[in-house]
Amino acid sequence: MFDSIVTLCLLIGLELVLGVDNILVISILVDRLAEKNRELARVLGLSAALMARILVLLLFLALANSKTGGSSILHRGISFS
Repeated sequence: MFDSIVTLCLLIGLELVLGVDNILVISILVDRLAEKNRELARVLGLSAALMARILVLLLFLALANSKTGGSSILHRGISFS
């Protein structure tokens, strides 16, 4: 139980760091655009980052719940056990 709580705290911390990193990088890149395009680029960039993170999370969940250890998902016979 303690290991699960520590792992959850670690994942929450990583998500916070990566979220701040996304905001900083997108803000730096958006500042190079014309004023009229900045808001759209900021929304699209943050939306793309959120969607990518959700897709990776779903992939990890599929791998974790796979009874074959990922071989049916990756089609390479990789075993995580």
